[in-house]
Amino acid sequence: ATGAIFNGANTHTYAFYSLATDTAGHRETPPLQPQAITTVNGTNYPPTISLASSVSINAGQTLLLTVTANDPNPFDTLTFSLGSGAPSGMTIDAVTGLITWPTSPAYGGTTNTVHVIVSDSGQPPLSATGVVSVAVLQLVNPPVLAPIGNYTISEGTLLIVTNTAVDNNLPPRPLVFSLGAGAPKNAIIDPATGVFQWRPSAAQ
Repeated sequence: ATGAIFNGANTHTYAFYSLATDTAGHRETPPLQPQAITTVNGTNYPPTISLASSVSINAGQTLLLTVTANDPNPFDTLTFSLGSGAPSGMTIDAVTGLITWPTSPAYGGTTNTVHVIVSDSGQPPLSATGVVSVAVLQLVNPPVLAPIGNYTISEGTLLIVTNTAVDNNLPPRPLVFSLGAGAPKNAIIDPATGVFQWRPSAAQ
């Protein structure tokens, strides 16, 4: 008769007992210790990993991405981790494979290559690596120009108006001021400061 004990992910230990039975059906008392112990080491096979090849998210939102993996050895335990070069603040649950990344406006307009690693508990431990490209989209909002009042001036008098505007993008973008169609020929505006100047002539 034989007994088998499973001991580890890829190791099987077998304990052998010999029992004698006579023609009358009497059986000897089995030994307390096995008469032979044989350990057989199995072959470990690497896991496989599955995840999207590319995803996109708006800057300021939180990325939630699930990574799945399988292992041909049913008794292996799988562990997930991120490879080097992952964006700051990105984490992965070592057990479930859930990637979490609260994106910041600073990553807007960037594409980030993320390496995800799954490792098994076999002997020797083996792993597989998947790659996902994460594009962070920067939302572009038009600037807001402060209201401009009406002015009445005399000819030959210099009119100076300082215009202000706000950019709602994160991070804010530089603003450039210019005059639209129909502005007087001798009117000017500073592209950087928004200061408008016009001295109307007698003909105007």
